Amino acid sequence: MIALSSIAKPVYLDIKNSAFGLRQALLSHSGMTEGIVSAKRDLRELGCITSPSFTAMARSWGNESYAVDFNFIDTLGRYLMERRPRTVLETGSGLSTIILSIYGAVLGFQTVALEHGKLWQLAASKELARNKELLGEAEVLHRPLVDFGRYKWFDIRGGELPSSIDFVLCDGPQATTKGGRSGLIPNVRDRLSHDALVIMDDGARPGEQALAKSWCADYGLSMLSYYDRGRGTIVLSAPRH
Repeated sequence: MIALSSIAKPVYLDIKNSAFGLRQALLSHSGMTEGIVSAKRDLRELGCITSPSFTAMARSWGNESYAVDFNFIDTLGRYLMERRPRTVLETGSGLSTIILSIYGAVLGFQTVALEHGKLWQLAASKELARNKELLGEAEVLHRPLVDFGRYKWFDIRGGELPSSIDFVLCDGPQATTKGGRSGLIPNVRDRLSHDALVIMDDGARPGEQALAKSWCADYGLSMLSYYDRGRGTIVLSAPRH
């Protein structure tokens, strides 16, 4: 007998993704463009994206249950302005990808995002394309999850990631994935630049806190900060080479 729990989640996710895709197809994108213009003005005048600009983009994007919140974006932005990376890797995609590309336009860095859900990848890619003239260089790659034994993670065998990564935004795969986000460091540690930064959303969850500790113990990362605002943010530093 097949347990109901083994089929309910994929069906639910398909419905959720389809509903989000339909919403993205129907909504007016003027709100997103206005939010991007406002956010770029914020960055140039204030050095950060303000809550009203973020809210305008968040309302246009939708997906409130899963999208990043302002507390996380505020912390992310402060570290981007401080570190001024050349290349940024994001695991997962969505509103955060748009915001990274806004910072990329102002600071001059490239963003590469990995996304295993085709609808999510298309939605983010289309929004980037619609606002290409306003945003920095960014690409969302559709990379299915593959089983590595102890965890599932993105299939990056195509070799399209930057050879050197200065900054990582870890916001995927989702917590229900086998091993959660544990595949990040084993798969990209050789690409992390000197003293690269890793910022992880949902840091208040016990699983993410345990994962951060294991990365420090097993791969030599250092815990820099933990912010308990919103869903929590963990900030780690890669080893100095």
